[in-house]
Amino acid sequence: MTKMIAQKLEKYPVILVELKITNYDRSDKFDAQIEETMSRAQEVKQKELEVLIQEQEAQKQVKTAEAGKQSMILLAEGKKEKSKLEAEAKALEGEGIRKYNEEIAKSQELEIELRKLDIEKLKAEKRNGQYVPNNMY
Repeated sequence: MTKMIAQKLEKYPVILVELKITNYDRSDKFDAQIEETMSRAQEVKQKELEVLIQEQEAQKQVKTAEAGKQSMILLAEGKKEKSKLEAEAKALEGEGIRKYNEEIAKSQELEIELRKLDIEKLKAEKRNGQYVPNNMY
């Protein structure tokens, strides 16, 4: 357009520097086509965003599931360790009770032996020849 207008204005002493078109006269069909193109582009962008959001939600669910799995594993390991320590504590308690019972049995045997010796001593003191019971029924 600039060349065409410059050729027509060659007869006149005018210098054409710039040409600006401010009023476009387009057909309604062309405007409708532009609107449809823009609408489709927006729909494509919207669908892309929806897909991105779904992917992020899926990743979030996967991470949540993995965290739950890890939590369950740690809880199970904790229970296992607790059971193991409780079993060791019971075994040590049983061993302590056994040793205690052995010591009590030893001291009871000693006590019985001492009592027998005391009884023998009393018998010996009573029967040293000074007093002889004379029970004749």
